[in-house]
Amino acid sequence: MPLNKGNIQMFFPKAVTEFSLLGEVKSTTAPKVAMPAKIPGLDSQRLPEISYLPLQLPPDGVKVGETYQYVRQFQGSPVNYKVKWASEKDGVAEFEFTLDQKTTGYEDGYRNPLETAEEAEYKLEMSLDGAGKATFDSRAGHFTKFEVNADSFADVKPLADGTASTRKLKTKLTISPRQPAI
Repeated sequence: MPLNKGNIQMFFPKAVTEFSLLGEVKSTTAPKVAMPAKIPGLDSQRLPEISYLPLQLPPDGVKVGETYQYVRQFQGSPVNYKVKWASEKDGVAEFEFTLDQKTTGYEDGYRNPLETAEEAEYKLEMSLDGAGKATFDSRAGHFTKFEVNADSFADVKPLADGTASTRKLKTKLTISPRQPAI
């Protein structure tokens, strides 16, 4: 992946995001930027959701032990979340969740992602299943840790003649604030 400290703003330019107190993104000025590869969660318009707003809370509230569901869009397709408020102690809430997504994509002859099937040589049917945990500190007012492990599979089918194949990708994402240097 050609992402590094020197070019990250090219893929994730500065943007303003408006969100609700429940963690739902209402609007963003982030432009849609073509990514160098199609990787689950890598979406130029969804940086808040993968960094500081990893989970939403339901509008009707939730109690410890209860489960709720919601849907977010990533890479133009819905991601289904099922979240359980697992525990709370001293203002620190622990959440457990699962997520899943089904998408369709296209690639050219060099396996570069394409937006449409017009010049495509391959069609991809992709699925993502994951599970994770998140810690929210009500005193700090933000998530202090977010972990998700996901498995994605892509059935790659040539649009002309050829042999179909399957791709597998295991992803582990851990986000936590940096601790101040002592």
